[in-house]
Amino acid sequence: MKYLCVILIAATIVSCRNGVTGSGNIIKDTRQLSEFTSMSVSGSIKVELKTGALASLIVEADDNIIPYIITNVSDKNLSIKLKGINNLRNATVRIFLVVPTLNKISTSASAEVRSAEAVTNYDKISFTASSGSLINVNVSAPSISADGSSGADIILSGRTKNLSAESSSGSSVNLFGLKSENATASASSGADIDIFASIGLNASASSGARVNYKGGATSVVKNISSGGSVNPE
Repeated sequence: MKYLCVILIAATIVSCRNGVTGSGNIIKDTRQLSEFTSMSVSGSIKVELKTGALASLIVEADDNIIPYIITNVSDKNLSIKLKGINNLRNATVRIFLVVPTLNKISTSASAEVRSAEAVTNYDKISFTASSGSLINVNVSAPSISADGSSGADIILSGRTKNLSAESSSGSSVNLFGLKSENATASASSGADIDIFASIGLNASASSGARVNYKGGATSVVKNISSGGSVNPE
């Protein structure tokens, strides 16, 4: 028992040491970027996306938090995360990001990515959100996929031809604002999906999950099990 108490006390001390309180002095820091086509964001970071011919990234945060904000491009993926901080208190961390195009956006650990302007791609864009994170983006591409898990939220608007959506473990994927022609939706474990399809829809729901759909699809295939539901809006 004594050994266990020592471990718990040590863990608490480490957690406190890794906690940082924002200074309140908000500054901006422009970061240099190499070419990237995808992005991943992790931690208590809010990213505002805009489209433009040239990529740029500006960090807005408390001056004592700036050194902990890591922005790195590897294998054409832009990674944005906090390093060395387990507990961020009363702090501002915003990223203003301009991109020409993207093919993938991933978020985790309470991160947020938002865009009022359309993120575009001439082929496919995929969105993945997990662990209480949020993606709220306007998008335009022939093919789009959205995958939410572990209490995350994905909200997409815009237009596409082919749409694929998955939602699990209490996550929410809201695609009513994303006008698609053909769509597939799979929800499980108390998650939900709202989806728009004007031609065809293949939807499955299990373990208390639900799929709501609209758009007037003339072909709807349903696969329901273990208290799931698939219903028109």
